[in-house]
Amino acid sequence: MESEVRIPEIIAKSENPVKFLAGKDVSPLLKLIFSLDYGKQIYHKGWLQEGRGVPEDKCETIGDHTFGAVVWGLIIAKLYRPELNLLRVLELIIIHDLAENIVGDIITKTDGISSEEKYKLESAAMLEQFGPIPGGEYFIDIWEEFEAKETPEARFANNMDKFDMGIEGGIKLLQGYGSGIWEIFNHAVHLVKDEVASSLLQEVVTLIKE
Repeated sequence: MESEVRIPEIIAKSENPVKFLAGKDVSPLLKLIFSLDYGKQIYHKGWLQEGRGVPEDKCETIGDHTFGAVVWGLIIAKLYRPELNLLRVLELIIIHDLAENIVGDIITKTDGISSEEKYKLESAAMLEQFGPIPGGEYFIDIWEEFEAKETPEARFANNMDKFDMGIEGGIKLLQGYGSGIWEIFNHAVHLVKDEVASSLLQEVVTLIKE
């Protein structure tokens, strides 16, 4: 029998609002909204790891990250990627981290969870949140498309995900946070393949080294 994968500790600014619905007769849509709202409270915990020097009150949340990636994606796609379906790009970015409202920000390297296990946990989380909603499979399909990286829009959305990580890391380095931030920043620089986004990150590298 396959052992159950333990969900790592979720680090958040406040408690999950879903707790207030326990025993209440509420619509599946309201429960979904309460669950998604939690993403505005959950920290992207990689910034909090030892050697990075970012205190919780200066750490971005999942919601902060999604906002950044959506805005960068909107601007770059609209101005430089007219061949892309802009609506689909925005849907992909908005949906891509919603599983983390249930399982938190899983970091495979430090949480002892494989990429395959992470995918299973997040897939189950998407089903838990959107399965009870009529038409919810539409949003699950968007998440699956993002994960698969097979369409031009999904590949671009993945680039914006990593681009935002790079921008956040670059700004934190300029602000003087721990040298451990370089690991995240360099990882993002390596992963971003979009020409415009990659060029912008190289500008950030120049700023940091000045």
